[in-house]
Amino acid sequence: MRADNLIIEKINQTFYKNLTKMAVSLIFMLIINSLIGGIVMGTTMILMQPSTALLLLWLVVLVSLFLYYGFSVILGNFYQEKPTIIGDLFIGKKDNRRLIFITLIIMGIFVAVIFIFLFFLLFYGLKKYDLNTESGLKSLQELGFNSMLFAVGGVFLFMFILALPHALLFPTMANNPKLKLKEVLRESRQLLKGRFFKFIWFCIKAGKYPLITAILSLGLSFAIPNEFVVSILDFVFTISFYYLVIYVILSINAYYYELTAKDDEFLGIEDGSGTLENQEILESQENLEKTENSSEEEECLSLPEV
Repeated sequence: MRADNLIIEKINQTFYKNLTKMAVSLIFMLIINSLIGGIVMGTTMILMQPSTALLLLWLVVLVSLFLYYGFSVILGNFYQEKPTIIGDLFIGKKDNRRLIFITLIIMGIFVAVIFIFLFFLLFYGLKKYDLNTESGLKSLQELGFNSMLFAVGGVFLFMFILALPHALLFPTMANNPKLKLKEVLRESRQLLKGRFFKFIWFCIKAGKYPLITAILSLGLSFAIPNEFVVSILDFVFTISFYYLVIYVILSINAYYYELTAKDDEFLGIEDGSGTLENQEILESQENLEKTENSSEEEECLSLPEV
């Protein structure tokens, strides 16, 4: 695997070369997600049935996962300089079985943690509040509503931590269509084994500029009370956040392809596109080989004839 700075250099080249196509794909994905999310929220508010709401939530997660998978494939193709189209956002339909299983795993974890939390909350409420009185019921409802917000946030944080060791899952799936989901999960873990913190640091280095911009704009929006300045800072934060999303997904794909590439792949030295450092290394190797060959010829000529 090449040095981080060489990979990041190619990531930057890929980013600026295909920025318009990446932005269009990302906007298209966000629009579809927003439309489906709005339809699901409206349907849930009209029906007001927990089972229907859970089914619709599963549908939203499934569609989001399909689109994210397609977006990851698009960025991976850009990095490999393969032809790609915006229709590749829907390439997940070719891999629908494994994506459906992943969605079921996500929803299973989500529902299990929420139900465990609600069980302990009800047990705590029965001990602390008198549910025979109106004030006791109201206090339990307030506690449940406030605690539910923290519970949902905690579930997402738990699932994010659980997903980190499988960060290379989607590029692994895209390049191993015949592997079962269990084997793909194992393969993605094996690729990051012993490299986990190095991989995290690599993603931070690759997206450091949009990350710093997002943190600064968010911090200044809290520090400066002026509404006009806050609106500008919010806009800067939004743009830098989506830049960061593209950089992170592109970095994940780049890390995967560099890990699994052969020695002669992704060097970026054909057609004059290589970096100066790579060219200097190749020139030094060629000079060394020439020197060794000339020394061998001199030794052969200096030997006395028998």
